[in-house]
Amino acid sequence: MNDSNRDSLQRTRVFTDALLDWARGRGKVLIVIHDNPDPDSLASAVALRHLLTMKLNRDSVIAFSGMISRGENIAMARELEIVLTPMETVDLGDFSMICMLDTQPETGNNSLPPGTRVDLVVDHHPIRQTSRDCRWIDIRDNYGATATILYEYLKAQDVSL
Repeated sequence: MNDSNRDSLQRTRVFTDALLDWARGRGKVLIVIHDNPDPDSLASAVALRHLLTMKLNRDSVIAFSGMISRGENIAMARELEIVLTPMETVDLGDFSMICMLDTQPETGNNSLPPGTRVDLVVDHHPIRQTSRDCRWIDIRDNYGATATILYEYLKAQDVSL
C-alpha cells in the first residue's frame, strides 16, 4: 500500500469512527438510493447496511422508487438477496437516521421528499448545494463509484466482506 492510499484509508477511518460514534444510540436507519437503482447504488447500500450491522448491531431499510429493470441489476438484487423497500411505503417518521447513497437531496433522481432531513450523504457525483446542510457528507467526485467509497469504509473499520 502506498502512502497516498494509507493516508486516504486513515482519513476514512477517522470519518467512519466519528460517524459510527454519532450513529450509536440512534434508532432505525433508512438508506435511500436513487430511483431505478443500478449496481453502484445497490452495492453501496448493501455495504453501508453491512457496516452498520457489524459495528452497531443495527439493521437498515434500503428504499428506492421506480423499478429495477435491467436484467443484470435484477439478477444482482436476486442473487445477493438484497431486500429493497418501495419508497412510497416508507414512513419517514419511523427513522432517526436517514442516509443517501449515490444520490443527493433534491437532485431529481430520488424520491425523498424535498426538505427531508438527511444525516449522511455519500456520493461520487459533484456536491449539490442541498447536501451542504447534511450532518455527514462524503462526496468524492474523483471516484468512479460510490461503492468504492463504501468499500473503503468497510476496510477502514476492519469489517470482513
